[in-house]
Amino acid sequence: MAKLELKIGLASCVQPNFWGSQKNLYRTHYLPEFGKLSEKLGITCIARHDDIISEDDAQQAVEYFNAEGVDFVLLQCTTFPGGNVILPFEHLCGRLGIWAIEEPCRSGPIPLNSFCGMNMLASIWGQYMRMDKPLKWFYGDVDSPLFLRRLEVTINAIRGLKRLDGARIGLVGGIAPGFTDFAFDERLTKQKLNITVDRLPEFGEIKERALAYDKAYIDMRIKEYAAGADAVAAEAQKSMENTVRIYHAFEDVIRESKFDAIAIGCWPKYRRDLGIVVCSVIGRLLDNGYIAACEGDVDSAASMLMLGGISGKTPMLMDISDIDFSDDTALLWHCGSAPGCYAGKGGTIINKHYKPGKNIPGADDIPVGTVNEMVFAPCPVTVARFTWDYTEMLLLDGSIVEKADDGFDGSRGWMGNIRMAEQPVDARTLVNTLLTTRFQHHYPLVEGNWTDEMMELSAWLGLEPIKPIAYKPYLQ
Repeated sequence: MAKLELKIGLASCVQPNFWGSQKNLYRTHYLPEFGKLSEKLGITCIARHDDIISEDDAQQAVEYFNAEGVDFVLLQCTTFPGGNVILPFEHLCGRLGIWAIEEPCRSGPIPLNSFCGMNMLASIWGQYMRMDKPLKWFYGDVDSPLFLRRLEVTINAIRGLKRLDGARIGLVGGIAPGFTDFAFDERLTKQKLNITVDRLPEFGEIKERALAYDKAYIDMRIKEYAAGADAVAAEAQKSMENTVRIYHAFEDVIRESKFDAIAIGCWPKYRRDLGIVVCSVIGRLLDNGYIAACEGDVDSAASMLMLGGISGKTPMLMDISDIDFSDDTALLWHCGSAPGCYAGKGGTIINKHYKPGKNIPGADDIPVGTVNEMVFAPCPVTVARFTWDYTEMLLLDGSIVEKADDGFDGSRGWMGNIRMAEQPVDARTLVNTLLTTRFQHHYPLVEGNWTDEMMELSAWLGLEPIKPIAYKPYLQ
């Protein structure tokens, strides 16, 4: 998944009588050095070359950055500035950081007083202006580890925010029957995340599109679809035609409607009308760069957008379907909707669905496809999802671990070394927290540890991370 383009604004505020201003430090050193760093980080630097000395200068800088569509501005206190230069930044459309630099010496007349200046501006922002907009501090030279890591986290977090802002999610066929914990308030979705939810098209349009494709075209695409997996099980073969038809119907709808993500009410209509499930279709959409969530879960689709934006990697959506208290691991599982990029050494097998009830005497035992059967490769992972009212964020990190029992049929992997909101948790605390907070039963995740970025994104949005609730034997 490609990383979004990001525009970072850069400006300097000074008092002219300080040594740092007279030596022109911003233009001779920091501006060219930050330009080189921008190229390495894959961001576009939009620089204000003239120093900000007065409130009018600051107003002109804000207007310039807004006109350029800047996502984030770094305001460097090259020296101690006038306090009023922070006032116009209330109207900055992007997010704001303030940056202090190290003093070139530690005795004699103070050359910069940069940190003190940053301290003053932060105080004015929060106390005098009473701004509820967050403000992030930075410190040090362009190549210092402290500055670099803080900037890297901010860039990734803002990519996640940008992926959400103005996004359109298609809810196709509504929330799957019975999955009412995925209910959402689209007014809040718009207000809190600036995401629009489009409830069209319905299942009928997807079905009509799917069945209208020319058979010769579909036959050619079946070979292409099968080649994207390591094997196709014999019992899944007869489901391949309708699987591919549905895949292309979704792909066309996403492109034509310009959806950034879709949430699919994935059953029972596809099984009833077309003899298939759409699990493998969801996995293939993810592999091909689209964001798709099952069971009509809009909030997970939004969370997947966010995780993909932060990481530049392919997210997926899992349940927690088993807990092993002996080694504090949790089984991440779903019917078979994982993308092939997560498959371990066994690869991706396009298979029939396990289908609840098929082993009960007298129940329907006709094989229904298709799913992506796989065991996940070991890797670090981050789980993140909004609560329904967008006031909190579940944040887990850990790693996929190998175990002798690799889990149930479908897409699966055991998650160990689990932390919640940066705190290590055992299995009892994990279970207790999820159930005590009544958390929804879906867990969007992505490869890699992105905890720092998720904590920052939550702070920009004013969300609280859900904190672990230590297990007790009594009702909590």
